[in-house]
Amino acid sequence: RHKQYHIFIMLFDHNQSGTDCGLIFNMLRRKINPDSGVITLDNQDIRDFSIKTFKNNIYYCVSNPIFIQGTIMENLGVSSRKKEEITQICQDLAIYDTIMALPKGFETPINERMTRALLFLIGMARALLTGCKTLMIYEIPNSLTDEDKKRILKAIYMISQKRTVIFFTHDASYVPLAKVVYRVENGKIIAIKINDTIDTSLLEK
Repeated sequence: RHKQYHIFIMLFDHNQSGTDCGLIFNMLRRKINPDSGVITLDNQDIRDFSIKTFKNNIYYCVSNPIFIQGTIMENLGVSSRKKEEITQICQDLAIYDTIMALPKGFETPINERMTRALLFLIGMARALLTGCKTLMIYEIPNSLTDEDKKRILKAIYMISQKRTVIFFTHDASYVPLAKVVYRVENGKIIAIKINDTIDTSLLEK
């Protein structure tokens, strides 16, 4: 647990992503157990937390989120959050106006015609609505426009002002945004870099 919120980057070789950060990511979300030792949160083994308590502490989103068949509101409402909370999260991620501009607003069915950036950010909103204190992000979508990429990075930076973000990526250009960078190889952390200052110029390019 960190008293100040930051972005932590797990940087890995894209060609080995399945064996590198995938192992660490799945251990941190309790999908698999470590071969030895324990992963702790506030000095408690993360496997000892109930599912609800664990989700309130750590949750995740991925580059290609899976949605239930239904509307945006139905997908965001699965966490039983109030409409006001859903609206606030969407405003924080700067997607509220985009959603409201759709033909049926939040009642628009999620479909493949939506941009990958919007789908990713809806998935991120759903993850944040768990109330998690730490959000793990496993990659952002490929083949984004420069504008969409900047939009997503601004959203990630915004989240890091209120929560801890662990960002798994192969793109070294994101490193200036992170407080701590862990270089991962073959499922192991082989180097750690601490940035004294965060360079937000990437958000304006």
